[in-house]
Amino acid sequence: HRRSCIAYAFVRQHGRARRHGDGTLLSMVLNNMTQGVVLFDAHERVLVVNDRYVEMYGLSPAVVKPGCTLMELIQNRITTGSLNIDPEKYRSEIMTAVRDGAVMNRIVETPDGRAVLVVNRPIQNGKYWIGTHDDITERIQAERKSAALSEQERRRVTIETDLIVDQRSVDS
Repeated sequence: HRRSCIAYAFVRQHGRARRHGDGTLLSMVLNNMTQGVVLFDAHERVLVVNDRYVEMYGLSPAVVKPGCTLMELIQNRITTGSLNIDPEKYRSEIMTAVRDGAVMNRIVETPDGRAVLVVNRPIQNGKYWIGTHDDITERIQAERKSAALSEQERRRVTIETDLIVDQRSVDS
């Protein structure tokens, strides 16, 4: 019951914002997310795309907007250099996953060295699918640094252990 009250309040507020010409609350939320978000329909057309998605890949807002096709979006990513893959193969991978009801996860490296976690998830039995794009570059760098420090510590312990063993053999 509490969830339905919250949802009802959200819908009422969202509707009120529209009537007053203040823009939509949902649009404001989407455009202030740290993730890039794009929602497609079953006809492979963009229904919703947030500003972060367009900025993340340096795409053209004149091309990547509601109504553009998946192939137009893929072509714009190739043109801007944020995607380096066969367009038809990429489209086919996404559509196969959507048809199978499978979530498609991958980490893509952009030409400028960023790591982006891409998750394509079918919703409403494949009637729609949503792609979320999360720049995880800092997280990957922190994990690599932590792994390197752990490896250095392991080597230090090994060297110290070897030195202690060598010292004992000299003392004997």
